[in-house]
Amino acid sequence: MTLDKLPFFDHPDYAHLKEIFLIRWNETKIQLKETLTPEMVADVRQWRCGDAPDDPTFSWRVIAQLFAAKYPEYAKTHGILSGNQVSGILICETVMELLNQKPEEGWN
Repeated sequence: MTLDKLPFFDHPDYAHLKEIFLIRWNETKIQLKETLTPEMVADVRQWRCGDAPDDPTFSWRVIAQLFAAKYPEYAKTHGILSGNQVSGILICETVMELLNQKPEEGWN
């Protein structure tokens, strides 16, 4: 699920906020897609999906925390906030798209 699918975004009073949010969200995803390294992509995939059935997988908040800890300069310059759920969702969704994968492939 992406944030723009949350029910409160459907309220007419929030239409302008949704528009602003989606512009920023999409701009950030484009920037991440252009700058994430293969190592970063592999790490996020591993943290969220694992490689084997017994591998631990992590929440969006933990992924943002792990990412910011391992790649502090990148996280700082790209607005990835440690432990922030929205940052974790953004990173995971971007990596999933880079890998041409679907939520059912371990991303949900």
